[in-house]
Amino acid sequence: MTNSSEDTILQLIKLGLSQNEAKAYHALLKHGSLTATSISRYISVFPNAVYRLMGKLIKNGFVIKLETNPQTFQAIPSFIAIENYVNQRSRKLEETKLKVTSILAQDSPKTPPTKMELISSRKHMFETHVKYMKKIKKEALIISIGEPIPDEIKLAHRDAIERGATIKLLVHKYNKSNERLLKSWVAMKTEVRHLSSHGYHMMVYDGKTSILVANNPKNTAERNGFIISSPPLSKTLREYFYSLWERALVIEK
Repeated sequence: MTNSSEDTILQLIKLGLSQNEAKAYHALLKHGSLTATSISRYISVFPNAVYRLMGKLIKNGFVIKLETNPQTFQAIPSFIAIENYVNQRSRKLEETKLKVTSILAQDSPKTPPTKMELISSRKHMFETHVKYMKKIKKEALIISIGEPIPDEIKLAHRDAIERGATIKLLVHKYNKSNERLLKSWVAMKTEVRHLSSHGYHMMVYDGKTSILVANNPKNTAERNGFIISSPPLSKTLREYFYSLWERALVIEK
């Protein structure tokens, strides 16, 4: 067998034909129509095996069966056969892809829908924060201005820490006006850091629920935002928090 013939057979195998299918098709291309016995001699298999090979090649559009006696087979021109075969395989792969995607989608855990509720004031934000602080088990991440907070928030924080939860507070403002306040939070076992920013508040509770609020700088009691009940989105906000936390200044007692 010449190098050219070997290369042709190798390329046919790469297309998806078996080695014997590739050899039989190549023999038909090279020698014209052949009987099963003749093909068997060219590719060194038994005639019965040739009929099975021809059946597959006919099904895939490479060969036709001639109405002769003895029965003979003829190759379909390669530029037609290969084009049709590639298109056929592409369609089958696309169909398989859609089926597999559909099956895997059914088997995958269902992601709960994102639920969002409106927050319309500072008071509403504080009340909601207290509600979620009473539920946390592991971690509360907070980005805030660094302002005085109501007693009910202090109590909710204290109780969460006594339950074993961690509270991390990242404040926008740190100066003489609030230094004493921030150090008092540190004394209450809240981890506090400072990174200059302004205009928004963010809380993430156990990586499952979040609050995201923007405040009006001219009227800090006026705040608008959302309670976000979505573990995937809360996880993203949690990652955002830690990206800031690593760059922030540690505040000590």
